[in-house]
Amino acid sequence: MAFEQTTPPGIQLDGSRTSLAPASDDGGYSISALKWIRWQHRFEDQQMRREDIPPEKYWLIDPFNSSNHIPTPVDEYGLVDAYGLVHRVKGMFNPDYKWGGPLSVHHLYPKAVWYGFPSAGEHALGFRELALNKILVPRIIENCIHLMCLPPDIPAQDVMQETIDSWGIHKNLYKSLREIATWELRRHPRQQSIDSQTVILPPEYNGEDRAGKAYLSHTLGRHFRGAELHMDLLSYIQPGFRLVQPDHEVIDEANIEKRHMYVRNLGSIVVPRAIPMTRLLAAA
Repeated sequence: MAFEQTTPPGIQLDGSRTSLAPASDDGGYSISALKWIRWQHRFEDQQMRREDIPPEKYWLIDPFNSSNHIPTPVDEYGLVDAYGLVHRVKGMFNPDYKWGGPLSVHHLYPKAVWYGFPSAGEHALGFRELALNKILVPRIIENCIHLMCLPPDIPAQDVMQETIDSWGIHKNLYKSLREIATWELRRHPRQQSIDSQTVILPPEYNGEDRAGKAYLSHTLGRHFRGAELHMDLLSYIQPGFRLVQPDHEVIDEANIEKRHMYVRNLGSIVVPRAIPMTRLLAAA
C-alpha cells in the first residue's frame, strides 16, 4: 500500500526507538519508523496474492500499483461513506466480474491500533466497533479495500460522540417500539384463547378479561412512554447523524400500521451486526 498518509494523532516516527512508549504528557506515543513501516505494509508482509483479489483479466487498473490507491471517501463530518467506498472499489474492476465467495465483516475504520491510543479519545474504540461502522461484504472485495484504499483519519471527538449517542437513541427507540408492536399483536391471541375457553376467567369477571387488560394497559403504557422519550431525544440529534427521521405520529396508539412499518424500517438498520452490501455488489 502507499505510505503517503497521515499518522494517527499523538504518534511521532522516531527511528531511535524500538518499542511503544509514552512520549509526552498529552498521551502521545513514539514508535520506531521501522516498526511503523512494517505495520503499515502488513498486507505486503503477509504476501497478499493475486488470487486474493479478482482475476487480472477483470482489472481496469493495477491494484498493486500504489499510485492507483485512493483515499477512503468520507462525508462532511469525516465519517466514512460506506456505499461510496464499495461503489468506488467495485468501479476499479470490470462490471462483468461477479462478486461472490465467503462473506466477511469489514471495519470501515480498519486501523484498530489508532483507536487504542489515548490521544484518539476514550470513546474511539467504541465508535469503531459500532455496527453501522462495519459492512458485510465478500471477503474478496474486503481484500481489495485493504489493498487499494488509504484508511480514513480518526473523526473528530465530537463527531464520534454524536455518532455513539445517535446509535444508542436509535437502538433504544427500536426496542421500545418493538415491545409495543409485540404486545399489540398479543391482544388477539389472548382474546381467542378466552373465546375458546383455553383460558378460563374467574366467575366474578363476568367474561371480561380484567386482569389481562390491566396488565396489557400497564405494559403498553410503559413502552409508549419510553418510545416518546427516545423520539424526543432523536429530535435533538443533528439531522446528519439520524438514521431515521423523528415521527411522533408513530407513537399515537391508533397508528398501528404506521408504527409497525416504522419499526420494520428501523429494525433493518439497527438489528444487523454490520451493513449488508451484497445487493449493491450484485447490481449492475
